[in-house]
Amino acid sequence: MTEIVRQIQKLKEEKDVLILAHYYVDEEVQKVADCVGDSYYLSEKAVEAKEKVILFCGVSFMGESAKILNPDKLVLMPDKEADCPMAHMATAEKIRKVREEYEDLAVVCYINSTAELKRYSDVCVTSSNAMKIVSALPNKNILFVPDENLEYVYIDQGTQTFTYGLYPHDGSWENAETVRRAKVMNCRPIALFETYHEGRLEQTGSLMEVNQENIVVEVLKKAEDGSGDLILRAYETAGRAVKAELTIGVLEQTIEADFQPFEIKTLRLPGQKGGDAVWTDMLEE
Repeated sequence: MTEIVRQIQKLKEEKDVLILAHYYVDEEVQKVADCVGDSYYLSEKAVEAKEKVILFCGVSFMGESAKILNPDKLVLMPDKEADCPMAHMATAEKIRKVREEYEDLAVVCYINSTAELKRYSDVCVTSSNAMKIVSALPNKNILFVPDENLEYVYIDQGTQTFTYGLYPHDGSWENAETVRRAKVMNCRPIALFETYHEGRLEQTGSLMEVNQENIVVEVLKKAEDGSGDLILRAYETAGRAVKAELTIGVLEQTIEADFQPFEIKTLRLPGQKGGDAVWTDMLEE
């Protein structure tokens, strides 16, 4: 522990201070903080604080929110110049003009905004609860501030359905084929009616095979330059180096490749059998 950290710890105890740090601040600041997180999480921690003083290592609107929620506590900002441009994308004057123009208007304010904007708003929301709250408002018109771009996220999102799979396993997720199993669940085969007829291709066969469970093929497609070549992209999923064999059935070709932990590799394959495969970059060049 460095001398400056010792001094911080000593003063924190003497002055009864809770240190909150946003995860955007420097790592050295996060290490001495009592809580690290996003603005909403830190606001919750500010409400729970038993300390008399809150030292908020973040931008100005975060400190303002902490003071609104804790009017009897002393809230300090280490850097009074720390600010967020988005928090100033709207003004009280703009809200006033929109209220004059539109009847039956509700002003919805994102939590990442100044106390001044919150004062002129009807409700304050977070990114996680905005859609639920906006949908429940009885008003015909909604003004979302301060960032006008955020309003598009909450327009007619419709019904969304999610499928979850519970996969019990021993050990860490890296060694449990988690990524591969997720791929199988989310990329299900499409059933087609089959007609049998004579031809030179076999009735069954494998498009491609990989001999290592921690290698997942993400892409097998035609090259975008019109050459007729194929582009294959694969990556390692378990954080361990491995030598893999990738067999492309339609080309009757097997390629050996050394993958480093979490490495992505891109391979360019001639569209005709017998050509040499070339390892390339993510731009297929």
